[in-house]
Amino acid sequence: MLKKISLTCLLSLLVSGNVFGQLISLEFPVAAGKGINLFYFSGMRVDTLTVRLDTTGKGIFELPQKDYRGIIVLEENELGFAELLLAEPFLEVNVRADVLNIETAETNNSKENAYLKRIFVEQSQRMRQLAWLQHGEVFHADLDTVLVAKLIIEKIQTQQALEHAKNENSRSPLFAARYYEAMDFMNRLFEAEQTAYSQNFLAVKAEMEEAGMIPVIYRSGNMWHQMHNLYISLFNRVQGVAYPRQLYAESIINTLSHLKKPYYEGYLAGSIFETERFGWLEARDSILANVVIKNPHFVTNIPSLQLSLNSFMMRNKGIAPKIVGLSESKNYTRTVLAFHDSNCSVCLNEMNTLVSRYEHFKKNNVRVVSIAADKNKEHFEAEVSNFLWADILCDFQGFEGVNFTTFGVVATPTFFIIAKNDKIEGEFDNANDLISKLLEFY
Repeated sequence: MLKKISLTCLLSLLVSGNVFGQLISLEFPVAAGKGINLFYFSGMRVDTLTVRLDTTGKGIFELPQKDYRGIIVLEENELGFAELLLAEPFLEVNVRADVLNIETAETNNSKENAYLKRIFVEQSQRMRQLAWLQHGEVFHADLDTVLVAKLIIEKIQTQQALEHAKNENSRSPLFAARYYEAMDFMNRLFEAEQTAYSQNFLAVKAEMEEAGMIPVIYRSGNMWHQMHNLYISLFNRVQGVAYPRQLYAESIINTLSHLKKPYYEGYLAGSIFETERFGWLEARDSILANVVIKNPHFVTNIPSLQLSLNSFMMRNKGIAPKIVGLSESKNYTRTVLAFHDSNCSVCLNEMNTLVSRYEHFKKNNVRVVSIAADKNKEHFEAEVSNFLWADILCDFQGFEGVNFTTFGVVATPTFFIIAKNDKIEGEFDNANDLISKLLEFY
């Protein structure tokens, strides 16, 4: 009679055989029979594995690759989620509670998670202690010199303990140590963005351009998005810097020069996404121009980045592609092309601005064509009900729609002015700039 093989023995056999990718075992009795999702990250990309736990609440996840080093998230819709570090051949997770979170998800076999939790707790305690000591030093400065002297001594000791732990962490071979350093970098980036001091700005900018933290943050999930958002916001807020958008583009190009695949493409995609979200179109084009000059045949498997590249190449040629779904053109002097989305409040305001000036441009034989990224017909019809022009398009495919794809539009609102000979005369992220340009013609 065959004996049952324990889950731990099975994992050991699988790992020692080196046939599979990384393995994560989960034992969560309360979730027996339920489907558990595991999310893992590559830059902006999120991949998902789903496993249904057996009747005892056990299951095994297998990541396709063998060398994933980053954050994973285990989630059950009703019972919660836990964010863990995966940087070992296999990870055992035991949940003895009724809910799933970072406190209840035990990873007793993981040196990586144990180290990260320990250093984070210890350093957080020291930082809080240092803050209280600094506050106490100021508060008692004029009251008790003996007490202040003791506070100063304790403050120095706490600062030394923080520095000692930092040095110890830098010598650790664990990926958790690198991840903690990345978290520390994110704290400096956040502080620089909040204070907007030029000294902090320059220090963080130099550190970002060294690119040392990017491979670590690449598989961090939310921290990856926060890094890109905070970094462009830092340039937007810092005082006393001439041409911040141009400087931002130069900084991104400097950082990219230190990166290889897949980090190069991931960092490029995240930066381009933020320039389009902020409306920094000149910065976006400067970055993409540098990419194309260095590698004229550059292609990527990141859809949003490829769309941006397609759009850039189209603008470089200066000729608009055919607008699918448009009726035969009359003898219009120019065409305004407006990409929008009913789920976008900014779009609503910008389209209303365009509506308010439409009659003036209609008299000058300007054609307006609007193209929506909607997938819901009711939402679409409600938004366009006040549009005054006849050419109102939507294929209900969202940003994957044919016109969004051929024009390389990845953010709304986006406006184009197209001349009679199909030459693109301008691209804008707001209606006022569009209208100002049109007024130069009429």
